[in-house]
Amino acid sequence: MTTRKLTSGLVAAIVAMTAGCAANRVEVTQYGQMHKVLSGGAGNAKGIVGVDNLLKRPNAIGVGALAGLEGEITISDGKAWIARPDGQGLRIEVATAAANEQASMMTVSYVDAWRDVPIDRDLAGEALESFIGEQAAASGIDTGRPFPFMLAGSASDLQLHVIHGACPMRPGGRLTPDEQPWRLTIDRLTPCRVVGFYAQDSVGKLTHPGTSIHAHALLSESGREITGHIERIAMARGGVLKLPMVR
Repeated sequence: MTTRKLTSGLVAAIVAMTAGCAANRVEVTQYGQMHKVLSGGAGNAKGIVGVDNLLKRPNAIGVGALAGLEGEITISDGKAWIARPDGQGLRIEVATAAANEQASMMTVSYVDAWRDVPIDRDLAGEALESFIGEQAAASGIDTGRPFPFMLAGSASDLQLHVIHGACPMRPGGRLTPDEQPWRLTIDRLTPCRVVGFYAQDSVGKLTHPGTSIHAHALLSESGREITGHIERIAMARGGVLKLPMVR
């Protein structure tokens, strides 16, 4: 095992233990810090954790990027959706515990039970973030620490990307033609699921600047299920926010 992998594993273990000791009992493990992984480019985005290891425990939920920043990883329902841009558009693979994939950055949690909160109004941007934070606090979750959430329903506006060697959201970053991400923008009512993490004051660690959320969407497009990193989303009323049940 390399020194870098050992160090990353220790950091992840410390984060997990610290979160697990909180009153909310929601355990979140972070492998790799966002700024360090994304700012170094594809060559420095080494694989630090195997997807197969993340799926060994039941009830996994997670979001992250592949080694080499080759694509995105979304974990839900005991499976991992692996999305990679290629010359034909986007390639999607659904992996199980036998997956032979490495993540350069990953946020993961294991949730035994969820509490459903109805989305009673249209929500987007800061209003959606505030709704998630307020409902989590009302449910007894310590919102000062990262916690997972899911959304189920329909998005009225959605923009996402799948990374392709460099982060398209890096401030001041310029992408070469070979680093252009796969993108999708939808402005019609579209059923989707969202897998995400809410993390206050975690810019550069778990989230991009200007947001407390790192989330991926799962949806059907052109007859197949796809996934990608959410740049913006508006959820229509009638959906459901899922929060971890806390002890």
